Parts: sequence; C-alpha cells; structure tokens
Amino acid sequence: MEVGIKCFVLLVIVVATTSCTESPEKCCVEPTHEVFMGGTIAQVINGSGVGILMNTQTAADHDQHMYGSEAGYYVIGGHYVEIKTIQDWNAMKSYSIMNGVCTVAPLVGSEPSNCIADDAKFSEYTNIGDNEIVTQNWEINPKEVGLSYVPIVYSAGYFNYTSGVSDPKRWFGVPSSCNAEVTSTNNKLFNMLGLNESVHTMSKLFQNLVFRRF
Repeated sequence: MEVGIKCFVLLVIVVATTSCTESPEKCCVEPTHEVFMGGTIAQVINGSGVGILMNTQTAADHDQHMYGSEAGYYVIGGHYVEIKTIQDWNAMKSYSIMNGVCTVAPLVGSEPSNCIADDAKFSEYTNIGDNEIVTQNWEINPKEVGLSYVPIVYSAGYFNYTSGVSDPKRWFGVPSSCNAEVTSTNNKLFNMLGLNESVHTMSKLFQNLVFRRF
C-alpha cells in the first residue's frame, strides 16, 4: 500500500509540471497605447557606483510607426534631467529634446513591436494576488546592442497602461527647433549624467526597452 501511494503522488507531480511549463500562444496588445515605466540604472565607473532613478511616460502608435516618451532621470546624490524623445520610423529619425536643445539622430535596429518577439523564450507563469491575475514571463536576448560585456544593471516595471493615444501632437509632434539642429549620433543625456562611453551604445537598448514592452 505504501509503494502504491508514492507512485500515485509522483505521477501527479509529473503531470502538473508538464502542464505548467507549456509555452502559451504569443499575443499582442493594442497598436496604440500609453503606459508609465519606473526603473533604475546602476553602473560602476572608475570604482565608484552610479545609481539613476528613471520615471517615463510613453505613447506608441504602431500603425503610424510613431513613438514618444517623456522621461525624468535622477542621479542619486547628483542632479535631475528631463528628456523628451520621439521616434519617427517613417523618416528613420530620432529626436531628443533636453533643456530646449534638440538632437536629431538616425534610427538603427528594428522598429518596436506590439507583440511578443518571435525569438522570445517563455519562462514561467506567476500569480498576482490570490490567483486573481495570472501573468506570463518571457525572456529576450537584446542582440542588437552588439556588446560582449555590458557593465550595467537595468530594472524596470510598468503601470497605468491605457489603450489609445489621447494627445498625438504632444507625443509625436516634432518641435520646430529640431529642424535647425545638426544631426548627431551622440547621446547628450548620458554626457550630462556623467556615464562612460560604453553607455552611449547601451542607450540604444534603453530606448528599445522603453518601447519594446511586450
């Protein structure tokens, strides 16, 4: 009788484990939406740690290939910087406005998607509350960065998601001052924050993480 009970329990565990690890069907969100993102960035520069708190509100219109964000960056123990970013994938240009100065740079890589990436790997299910909300965790490898070593830690969470874009002009309207600015590939934000040269390349990853949420 004891052996029979052990075999039965083992069988139940195997079946339950198999059903929980099956990859669900990849899904998409609405092509137009807004969302808030809060995150932290950490790096060690010349033996000293640098911590940055980031709060970003973003809007996306995948049908029109336009994306905008308004972000605040606070260097712990340092200063605060606000930057507005617009991605126009029709013109293949990115506009960054900080302290009234606009920097225009060419877009690189692939356009953000409102769907889970084809190469994403399903990790696990998690529950929020008393099994009220079941969430899916997916893993992606940001190959576009092109670095074999990245001396940085980045973590973010998302909240206040809403479908549709309430004010397209606010998010996607390019200021007239941008037309007079010289095109640049440098990231003035990271220059002001005092981060080292390797993070200029990482800024492309940050920009993708802001818009590639799913």
